[in-house]
Amino acid sequence: MENSWQKLLNFLRYPLFKVGDSIFTLISLADLLILLFLVYGFARLTKWIAKRWLLARLGVDDLGSQEAIAKLLAYIVAILGSILGLRIVGVNLTSLAVVLGGLGIGIGFGLQEITRDFISGLILLLDRSVKVNDYIQLAENNGFKEVKGLIKNISFLVTIIEVDNGGNLIIPNNAIVSAPVLNWSYGTSQTLLEIPIKVQPNTDLVLLAETVLKVAYRNPNILAEPAPQWIFKKIESSYWEFVLQVWIRDVRDQDNIISALNYTIEYYLRQQRIQLAFPTQRFLFDTPPTSPILLEGNGLTINKEISVRDLLKQMVYFNTLNELELRQLVEIGYHRYLKTEEILFDEGDPGDAFYIILEGRVEIFVSKINKQLAILEKGAFFGELALLLGIPRTASVKAIVPTTLFAIDKIKFQNLLQSYPDMAEIIMNSLAGHQEELTLRQKELRKMGLIDENEDDTNPVTWMRKRLGKLFLNK
Repeated sequence: MENSWQKLLNFLRYPLFKVGDSIFTLISLADLLILLFLVYGFARLTKWIAKRWLLARLGVDDLGSQEAIAKLLAYIVAILGSILGLRIVGVNLTSLAVVLGGLGIGIGFGLQEITRDFISGLILLLDRSVKVNDYIQLAENNGFKEVKGLIKNISFLVTIIEVDNGGNLIIPNNAIVSAPVLNWSYGTSQTLLEIPIKVQPNTDLVLLAETVLKVAYRNPNILAEPAPQWIFKKIESSYWEFVLQVWIRDVRDQDNIISALNYTIEYYLRQQRIQLAFPTQRFLFDTPPTSPILLEGNGLTINKEISVRDLLKQMVYFNTLNELELRQLVEIGYHRYLKTEEILFDEGDPGDAFYIILEGRVEIFVSKINKQLAILEKGAFFGELALLLGIPRTASVKAIVPTTLFAIDKIKFQNLLQSYPDMAEIIMNSLAGHQEELTLRQKELRKMGLIDENEDDTNPVTWMRKRLGKLFLNK
């Protein structure tokens, strides 16, 4: 029995081959395989712990960053563990390096592409200009024209991209590092969309701007900041060209959002009988539809459109503005949606915006004494004096039903008046015709201690001019 055991040991210890000064036997090979298997398992465990627990506790919330750091930690553990495993089984690393260096010269030419891909993979993980969960577009010289997709994984040699049609593109890392790549997610996931619109000359530009911007603000996928922009791009003899610029959260939604915007813009232009211009023909939306449209996101059904421009002209502060100035007011405004019972503002809040009710109803009340002052419906406006004079709200406002408001805030209004001081002068002259209201507001502000000594004038018109100059014109 002992003789058989000894023969088995001799067989297992029989030298199979020699690398440098290191002799490999079946036992040493088995030990090496077991150690490498343990190292591989420990590297995977390190990656899992780093992603699931360690990095989140350290404040690394970005999924792409978590993936890159966890994978680098796993690589480091695998390399160090492999070196330690070789040392444990008695491999002389110095002699092994000499042998591998000699072999590297011979096989290096055949593994150049693999080596490039491996180094490129390390660059992608370290540089992080392109990372997991980024949405990218490959340049044409990559051989994949107009390919867009989400990066699902970056490994040693390849990057896996989930393309828009649902497939997975497996591309060598070197192709991403060595060629231009459009990264839509770099720095921000927001994307700018441009919708060109050409109309017939002599179109009502205020109505056009109001109609198109209304569509943009009603789409729940369009960001409020940066706000939609309406740009007059070109004047030609046969058409006028405009561009609607909007920002969206995710570039992957751009096709669906563009389609929805085009459908809705077409609908409202047809309702307003606005003529579009085409290169070879004219097309007139001649018969406006009579069926109502359900607005996505707010649950409102509109049977008859209301014109913000016409409502602005009814306000004494803006009724002397010309068409260009009214269009500018329409363009700096935005839509605000309120749910039932939602509070717009409370008494004492800053007067930083004024509002026009486009749909729905609101209640004006004083919460301190639980008293209702008024109920305002479609077409009513409120809050304009608080904005113009910079005074606090004297009452609270809440929605009775789902309500859509047109609003102009202080910052955009200030920028507009600074750019167009003539408009500021027109508004001041309109306010000057309401001295009783100005006197009342001036007394209220005195009681609250909100009037500076340098603007406290006995003449309410002079006081108003000083106050508007200070609030909006930096005078």
